[in-house]
Amino acid sequence: MVGKSMITVKQYANRKKPVRIQEAKGTYFVVEEQKSGTMRAYWHFRYQINGRRREKTLVPTQLDADRRILKQWRQMVDDGIDILEVVAPEKPVDVMDDPPEMRTATFKEISERCKQIRIDNSTAKRGKEAFVQRLRDYIYPQIGSTSIDDVDTDSVLAVIEPLWKTKNRTAEKCLSDIAYVLGYAQSKKLYPRGALPTTWKHNLEFELQAKESFYEVNHFAAMKYEDVPDFVARLNENGTVSALFVHFCILTGIRNGTVRDSEWSEYDLDKRIWNIPKTKNGKPWSVPLTDAMISVLERVRPLSGDTYVFAQDRNKNKPVSENCGNVHLKKVWGIGDAKIHGFRSSANEYLEEQTDFDTTRIQQFLEHRMGDPIESAYNRRERYNRRLKVAQVWNDYCWGKIDVR
Repeated sequence: MVGKSMITVKQYANRKKPVRIQEAKGTYFVVEEQKSGTMRAYWHFRYQINGRRREKTLVPTQLDADRRILKQWRQMVDDGIDILEVVAPEKPVDVMDDPPEMRTATFKEISERCKQIRIDNSTAKRGKEAFVQRLRDYIYPQIGSTSIDDVDTDSVLAVIEPLWKTKNRTAEKCLSDIAYVLGYAQSKKLYPRGALPTTWKHNLEFELQAKESFYEVNHFAAMKYEDVPDFVARLNENGTVSALFVHFCILTGIRNGTVRDSEWSEYDLDKRIWNIPKTKNGKPWSVPLTDAMISVLERVRPLSGDTYVFAQDRNKNKPVSENCGNVHLKKVWGIGDAKIHGFRSSANEYLEEQTDFDTTRIQQFLEHRMGDPIESAYNRRERYNRRLKVAQVWNDYCWGKIDVR
């Protein structure tokens, strides 16, 4: 009779130090250091048959798959079969698995069931399927074959811990991916546990170092706001699509990804408004257009296609590349440290330090939703006028070195 399994998913994944863990009678998971300094992991299976002591090793693949193979080996020995003298299973495919109706679904199977739901519900314009690649690269190799009701904190740590300090943002996204799958399983009554093992408070906080103690957020490099008017004056003399794209991003203060994807159908130049159907926040947003902004749009119109405002030169049916702004800053102007997104910080600093606008108005100009209950009470026109005032002050400052006569 095989006793309770001793090795955890976390121990199975962590192979940095020599260890020997008994999984069951005669079955050990071993990690040992080689002469080269590398670590070798393997299963050591010891048994006795016909009065002879025998042993066999198994190369680890996935914990559940390994256990099925080792279970088959033990069964063969119990049946009087010497596994060293017959073709014993060494790959998961060689083991007769339980029929689907007799076993619990694996994490991967549950994940595949809810994958399309997540894609369909995504508000992102780009990258809505990025989680699929994370599942394949980081999550499935560790816990893909684990029964959904066996996924616990150790399972989560097996995925997250190796990434936590080296790829922290990826680790956090993987944590969200796992939580989504487990949440779906709970909604279908396929995951009986209470609190999800992906929660931080009173759970992962005891296992992982707080990221604030080692992870420094790298903000987008920004140009000093004092230098912006001189740069915009030079930028205004360049009539390429890339230059006009950067120019428009600076004036509007809107994220460059949103500007990049904008279409002519969203603009009403007569009413002087840009109606964004969906922003990063997942909701519609309106941008009041100043004379400076409209000037840029009128200049780019002959260079664009029928759909995208800032279209590629070689293919008018596609918007400029995702890195268009940063490449233009570096290659045309030799500005390698400042990034296109950083101009939002430049605008924020100028408006905070040099104007009397309150923080709420400034953040709304930059399309940072503050959840201000007072703002929601104003009618749409008043909100429009308030944002227009902020935009006009910032645009007047940016165009301060341009001769508009």
